[in-house]
Amino acid sequence: MFHTQFLAAVALRRLHLGFNELTGGIPAQLVQLSALEFLDLQSNKLSGTVPPLPPLLQRDAVHEVPLARRLR
Repeated sequence: MFHTQFLAAVALRRLHLGFNELTGGIPAQLVQLSALEFLDLQSNKLSGTVPPLPPLLQRDAVHEVPLARRLR
């Protein structure tokens, strides 16, 4: 499960959540992290679609593996 407590850190630039066995979907509120430049979600058990991403974060910058291929 994705806890959304980190969303209060609006100045967050890097978010490393890989290898945490996260399940469920990626919260749509992620777009609120407007300063986010790097997001690591590798090796989790996420499902669903990729929500809109923060403006500074581009899909091809999401770790080394395209995120859309990693979602079930």
